[in-house]
Amino acid sequence: QVDGLGLAHERFGKLPWTTVLAPAIEHAERGMPVDWFATLRVAMTARELARYPTTAPVWLPGGFPAVTPPGAEPTRVRVPNLADTMRRLAVAGRRDLYEGALAKKLIADFANVGSVVEADDLTSYQARLVEPLAFRHGDATVLTADGLTAGPTLAKALERVALAKLTGAAPGADAFVAYAEGLHAAYEERFATMGDVREPVEPACTTHLNVIDREGNVVALTQTLLSVFGSKVLMPETGVLMNNGIMWFDPRPGRRNSIGANKRPLSNMCPAIATRDGAPWFAIGASGGRKIVSAVAQLISFLTDFRMDLETAFHQPRIDVSGETKIRIDTRLADDVADAVAARYPSHRAEHTVLPVNYACPCAIQIGPDGERTGITDVMTPGSGAAVA
Repeated sequence: QVDGLGLAHERFGKLPWTTVLAPAIEHAERGMPVDWFATLRVAMTARELARYPTTAPVWLPGGFPAVTPPGAEPTRVRVPNLADTMRRLAVAGRRDLYEGALAKKLIADFANVGSVVEADDLTSYQARLVEPLAFRHGDATVLTADGLTAGPTLAKALERVALAKLTGAAPGADAFVAYAEGLHAAYEERFATMGDVREPVEPACTTHLNVIDREGNVVALTQTLLSVFGSKVLMPETGVLMNNGIMWFDPRPGRRNSIGANKRPLSNMCPAIATRDGAPWFAIGASGGRKIVSAVAQLISFLTDFRMDLETAFHQPRIDVSGETKIRIDTRLADDVADAVAARYPSHRAEHTVLPVNYACPCAIQIGPDGERTGITDVMTPGSGAAVA
């Protein structure tokens, strides 16, 4: 994350590195405000957080999840040493986490918890700039991440959807059958050629954001700790919360996605940017593990095939096809849609709720014909928001 964002800044950034990091340092210094959703998330993971002596005091002060009393100033959760780590990065640069003073602190923390990660593992890591995967859908050119991401699966799914030649004001049963067929086939190919990662069914700790600036530069960025609170292990010297992305690998040897030295794992991230007539149109992405590509594919279809605006598209109920045994069908969809999908694939009805998370949590931003920027997030994602500055 640090090396990738630092590399992007060196290549594309205009503001000084110290200026870019200043807001993050301020947030780390002040701490995270605790709202009802933060309290709930901590409570749901309390058993795991309590296992680790460096983690428990931060998120379970006094042994319980932090709560903000009614009418009071927000209670804040402050991670020790995280602001100092940010300040060091601002001064020493991105590679300090891999080769400098911060790397030494991490290695010392790793040794204390019995990790096999060594100094060479950090110094040998290098972020890369790679060309995006580009494909056409309708009159849009979609740019997404290539390689071991969900980008190729998105392209395959929408390639199949395009064959249905969808039109009209809103998707009907034929459209959702096309989505089910396209995503089902894309996931079969994904598992056969890219690796099968059987993730446990639990909420993810993924963030996606989209930004369009006044000059029309567009960013779609996804980052993740994987599970909620990642590995739940906090490194005390740096305040870095470790992810559990090792779970992305297939533990079985001899397969395409088997764990191995110097290998990158298969990931479900699916950030995408769409252009029309060579100009930026919208940026989109989601959190939600395997559910991500299903949501992104359908929303791109809503926006391009049915010419919906963002608000209409995000209020349109969806199905979830994520390589599992059954397809989820939103309870708000009409019976003929559910019957048509069920005639082809095992399926069941599932509500779109805050918890459990039955569908991905997407967000998008769009440039209208008049240049107006519109942003929107999923209504069932309490921690998200949209803002125009």
